[in-house]
Amino acid sequence: MACNLVVVLLLLAAALACVVPPTTLRVPALLAIGFEWLVFANVFFGVSWLFTHRKSWSLVSLLAIGVAWMPLRSTFAFPQKTEKDEAAHELRVLTYNTHLLQNNTPVERNELLRYIHDSDADIVCMQEYAVYKDGKYPTFQRVKSMLEDVYPYTYFDFAVHNQRLQYGLAVYSKYPLIHKTSIPIHASGNGANFCDVVVRGDTFRLFNNHLQSNSLKPSEIDSLLSKNPKDYTLHALRTSPNNTRVSSKLFSAFAARKDQVETIRPLIESSPYPVIVCGDFNDVPASYAYRQLSRGLRDAFLTSSVLGTGHTYVRSLFGVRIDYILTDPKLRADSFRVDKLMYSDHYPVRATLYW
Repeated sequence: MACNLVVVLLLLAAALACVVPPTTLRVPALLAIGFEWLVFANVFFGVSWLFTHRKSWSLVSLLAIGVAWMPLRSTFAFPQKTEKDEAAHELRVLTYNTHLLQNNTPVERNELLRYIHDSDADIVCMQEYAVYKDGKYPTFQRVKSMLEDVYPYTYFDFAVHNQRLQYGLAVYSKYPLIHKTSIPIHASGNGANFCDVVVRGDTFRLFNNHLQSNSLKPSEIDSLLSKNPKDYTLHALRTSPNNTRVSSKLFSAFAARKDQVETIRPLIESSPYPVIVCGDFNDVPASYAYRQLSRGLRDAFLTSSVLGTGHTYVRSLFGVRIDYILTDPKLRADSFRVDKLMYSDHYPVRATLYW
């Protein structure tokens, strides 16, 4: 009974993360990382009580799930019918955190670039796009040359630009890109921008985002994700040097992403064209950052017809959804999928948009 109450309270606290800025309350933002598991734990308790003489206790968890409906609806996709308009225009969009273009694999052996080339996407948004001056690694011109027969239009927005490498965001497109604009979100290595895409006479404003990274080492990520929903928050907040460093990194990143989405959001609202918002948000659907950017937009994952969680960043058996395609309500998304490829530490995300 006590355990049931604990997971109920944790779920309700996690649900606050999407509406309360992480600079106001920090713990809900941390709990939101494990929101899925808190939902599963409450479902488990809710069902388990039905097989006991205290059946009324099942209502405690079920009511908590109901209260947490808003972040729950953003986290899980439910099967739904979609009516396709065969006469509608379509645009195939792919977003991909490329992890330094397959960890700096040379172009001739780069399966990630080959995947993008053969993907049949109309627009490709890339984050952690890295090209070098040294020919042992992917160079700017060789990567561009490999893709230009399919994608003649490009936009590069480098957060790091020095004598050795260029690193940041890239857009490759089959359609003209105009009004290319970098958004000053004040992040080291991360970035955001927008450009206008002209598709068969229609114009869309495309946002490509790589919000503040958590900067956790793989061992730190594994340490957090290995904990069960009851324990992982306390684990992160313990006062050992390693755990203090993890929580400090997370809270710093939460605050930075809050500022970044509050910079990007007005630009979305003031767009003269329907928007497409893509990228690696480095935050889960129960978060404040996701809620702010997705407000009034359609999440392509949620309008898909497949039940699931759509994890795009997976370590071992644990995963989270932090890569997104959001669209103006005037656009209808279909054929959403996450391609489970191991070329990066993220999976590529794709959807077909109709209007």
